[in-house]
Amino acid sequence: MGSGLAIQAMRLKSRFTEARVTLKRNTLTWEAWVRPGPQSRKYRVRITWDGVGHPNVRVLEPSLDPPPDKLRKHMFDKDTLCLHLPEEWNRSMLIEDTAIPWTYEWLMFYELYLATGEWLGGGHEFTDEELQEKVKDT
Repeated sequence: MGSGLAIQAMRLKSRFTEARVTLKRNTLTWEAWVRPGPQSRKYRVRITWDGVGHPNVRVLEPSLDPPPDKLRKHMFDKDTLCLHLPEEWNRSMLIEDTAIPWTYEWLMFYELYLATGEWLGGGHEFTDEELQEKVKDT
């Protein structure tokens, strides 16, 4: 199934009616308030995708606590969430089936991290050098 920007936008608009979905200058933007669990706080999240790389996910509100080193390893540069390794995303994937549920999951692990001081979400622990390379690729 082709998943170009227009198809992604159309699917997101039909599935997430409360979200703001725009397609401007070859960039798709999805913005919504999300609550990862019934007792969780709400987060305003923005996902942007240019159709080339992977979707970039940012939490706009509330601001995430200044992340200590452990949490920074689960974020890309400019405070975008690290939801997957580069090879785990390709442009044929649907944002509604990948980036959005992965964002909910990341936020749930973030809340657990705040409660326990430990990142329980798994993932890849990058060295500082690998982290710099990862940032260049976003």
